[in-house]
Amino acid sequence: MNAFLLNALQHYGYLALWLIVFFAAAGAPISGSLLLSAAGAFAALGDLNIFILFPLALSAAVMGDNLGYFIGRRVGTALLTWLAQQKRFRWITPESLDRARVYFRRRA
Repeated sequence: MNAFLLNALQHYGYLALWLIVFFAAAGAPISGSLLLSAAGAFAALGDLNIFILFPLALSAAVMGDNLGYFIGRRVGTALLTWLAQQKRFRWITPESLDRARVYFRRRA
């Protein structure tokens, strides 16, 4: 997976960087930190411009965080309830959801 990300950065540059950082910030299990480190190395070598790289990565991270928040805010409860009813996700049970709700009400 990491080789794919680095290859995408090498071939598609800024577009790949923006998309991968966006989806990583939104919650996808993608290694965004590795990609940003590699992008910094490419910028140090002169392959990427740091003055384009920084605002691009910042905008992708902010927009991805907002998407993750929006998804959690709009469909989070319904999605968790649906996941609790599925047999594939044994660790998500109605009891564990109730414990999590009590925990966050008490501490949040």
